[in-house]
Amino acid sequence: MFGVFCGLMESGRSPTNEWQVRPLTKLDPDIQPEAWEQAVESLYIIDTALNRVQLRLCNWLEMNKTK
Repeated sequence: MFGVFCGLMESGRSPTNEWQVRPLTKLDPDIQPEAWEQAVESLYIIDTALNRVQLRLCNWLEMNKTK
């Protein structure tokens, strides 16, 4: 597992704990960095969407708290 972690460190966005690396150990080492990058990108998209929803909800609550 340490080898997987070291291989992913070169990608620029390293995993921070073992549970992030463990599923990648089942993949061919050649595709582990690509799989990691796709996972990170997916989380970024989800995080961005959640932030937008939260912002809209806060705005809605602010506009409607006096009603």
